[in-house]
Amino acid sequence: MRPIKDERLVMQNLKNIRLAFGVQSAGIAIILLYTLVKYGLEEMIAQPIWIVFMLTAMTLGYANLRISVDMDRSETARKPKPYLYNLILAAGAGIIAGGAVWFSQPENSMRDALIVGGVVFVCLLIPYSIVYYLQRKKARDEQEED
Repeated sequence: MRPIKDERLVMQNLKNIRLAFGVQSAGIAIILLYTLVKYGLEEMIAQPIWIVFMLTAMTLGYANLRISVDMDRSETARKPKPYLYNLILAAGAGIIAGGAVWFSQPENSMRDALIVGGVVFVCLLIPYSIVYYLQRKKARDEQEED
């Protein structure tokens, strides 16, 4: 198969891929919704298709980070805040989430609170770190151009 060189055909191919991705994601969501209604939340989360759906959503979200950083024209994009702010924000969200679990479940809640707080911390720190890295790289590239 020869590579496509015509830009119109490349754009049409990308549109076809986007359409197929949308149909596939909608189908997975409908299957998961059906499982949720018929069998409940625990059964839905136990399905392997749930993992595929979550991995797809995470991949799309992380791929869109680069686009959102490139489109950001504000002053913070040109000069990112220190990384410590991201760390404090993620830690604060983890502490709040862990505290909410700890106060809502009095029995055996310290372990659960630490787990939930740690997961929230890590899940926020990863995208914050990626955005910070992209902003810093973009700021460095813009400085080199000037």
